[in-house]
Amino acid sequence: MREAEADEYIARISNQPSLSPSDNRSFRKPQTFGSEPGTEEVCVGIPSLKRDNEQFLRRTIASLLDSLGDEEQLELHMVVLLADDKPENNPAYGQEWLEYLADEVLVYGQDRAVPSGVGTANYRRIPHKQIGAGKRRKHIRFDHAALISACQRRGAPYFLLIEDDIIASRDWYQRMRWGLAEAERTYANRDWLYMRLFYSETFLGWHSEEDLIYLRNILTVYLCIALFLCLRETRGRWRGVGAIQASSIIKHIRSYTGVYFWTTCYIALYFMAGRLLVNGYRPGLQEMANYGCCGQGLVFPARHLAMLEERFLQPPFEIAGDALVEEIAAEDDMRKLALVPSVLQHVGIRGSSAPGGKVRTTWNFSFEKLN
Repeated sequence: MREAEADEYIARISNQPSLSPSDNRSFRKPQTFGSEPGTEEVCVGIPSLKRDNEQFLRRTIASLLDSLGDEEQLELHMVVLLADDKPENNPAYGQEWLEYLADEVLVYGQDRAVPSGVGTANYRRIPHKQIGAGKRRKHIRFDHAALISACQRRGAPYFLLIEDDIIASRDWYQRMRWGLAEAERTYANRDWLYMRLFYSETFLGWHSEEDLIYLRNILTVYLCIALFLCLRETRGRWRGVGAIQASSIIKHIRSYTGVYFWTTCYIALYFMAGRLLVNGYRPGLQEMANYGCCGQGLVFPARHLAMLEERFLQPPFEIAGDALVEEIAAEDDMRKLALVPSVLQHVGIRGSSAPGGKVRTTWNFSFEKLN
């Protein structure tokens, strides 16, 4: 449904008689485009590469903007990075809808001028990154650093890093603003690094590295039952039940066997039901210390951006960007928060974001209940 609404939003824009530069988001704002600090609350950075299969950028941007009011539109600064080495190869390059919806479009290659004309009025070239072939993780980290740098120039209190293969819920912006206010109020005693707008529920099940914890809990259940049965038996003897008959022993064995049998069935059913059902996150702002995946939508406070930009540009580059963020949070003992349920959905199940078009089961089931 949200994809259809995003398409309808783009169609309304495309069907306008003419789109002049004065219609663009960047020209509708009171500050000068790209050169002076802005008054926005959130700077949104979206890196985009040409994909081998379906292209998602248009729907991603449209779903972020189509449900916002005029004042909310002005509170966002939208920066899109066409991260291809030759940006002209990106299907979004020079498109009128991108010029209209984005405040700023970054392309690599400062030594080349951006062609003037329809579709490129808000483009800005940045220095080309020296990476080399086959360095996908380094490529992505440099892209993120470029977006952070562009958003730092705006001076917005928060930076939202979004991948180009998501769809946003209608109320994503209102819920994000609520979550940010709640984070600053609730976690003032211990700093937080980011707030997740998307997390994949497929990664929130039972994990083999926690097997010892599960085993401990199971043994604790059995031990508690054994202690209860022993206390019950001892209490009966204190009341003078008398000598234990053979029939009584058989009766007790049957009773205990039944108790342990049904306890085992209950434990098996508990694990079969799945972690999300029996021990899921409650709606609202929650701390998601482990297994939060992936990097489709992360909000960072501006106070961490300089550090993040520096770390993204530092070797080793074998560490992926989202894994590096998790590493930073662990090193600095910062909280990792998430909005529950997710306000973004990952739609790039198959695309060039995964080498060879590999299928990725990155999905949030709860999102589907929002729309």
